[in-house]
Amino acid sequence: MTKKKGKFFSLKECCQKVVQYRYVFVALIAISIIGLIINYDGALTALRIILGVFFVLFLPGFFATIAFFPKKGEIDEIEIIALSFGLSIAIVPFTVFLLNILLKIPINIWTVSIEILALIGIFWLAYKKQTGKFY
Repeated sequence: MTKKKGKFFSLKECCQKVVQYRYVFVALIAISIIGLIINYDGALTALRIILGVFFVLFLPGFFATIAFFPKKGEIDEIEIIALSFGLSIAIVPFTVFLLNILLKIPINIWTVSIEILALIGIFWLAYKKQTGKFY
């Protein structure tokens, strides 16, 4: 499969499997939210860990990567995955501690989740702005 240089990544291509299995992902997210609300040691603990690792260590870096490299052919899929983990490991703790020190926002599961969602939103908007698909 050859890639054409200069063509932009589309969110449809990046998230094609998510769209195909959207009900499964919605169910997993609903279960993880229930797991956040009902904090007990049970079957949801493993699911919370898996979804939490994906949410903290992959998603912010993935959206940062597609914001920094929006065109196809600039980097490979392996590089996207590696940069996603690396950027997430660098960006999330920096943002959490910076907001804690400057704005005195406490570090707990709710504030960290909101901060990560805000980072994802910022990088998604940057991607949309660069590709010209800013509706």
